[in-house]
Amino acid sequence: LEDKSAAVINQMGQTETLASRMLEDKSAAVRQTCAESLGRFGQWAGAATHQLSLALHDSAPEVRKAAAQSMACLGEALAPEVVALIRALEDLVEGSGTDV
Repeated sequence: LEDKSAAVINQMGQTETLASRMLEDKSAAVRQTCAESLGRFGQWAGAATHQLSLALHDSAPEVRKAAAQSMACLGEALAPEVVALIRALEDLVEGSGTDV
């Protein structure tokens, strides 16, 4: 049980670090990698749903895409951010001139 608790605490720390770098790093490639990595944590990254929703408005389209894909991996932890995801996807579609 102690090993499992330590693993959870470690993942939480990694989630916070990735979420912070995803929003603050100057490199779009780093921000994209952070967003993709958060998705690999699945529901464990639930604490980062707000940061992922902010990344949906990143200046780099590859970061926005990675954030949206990662949010899809969060399962039930995502519920509060679903509206933000839908709006961001609608904005992307409107900007591309494609119908939904």
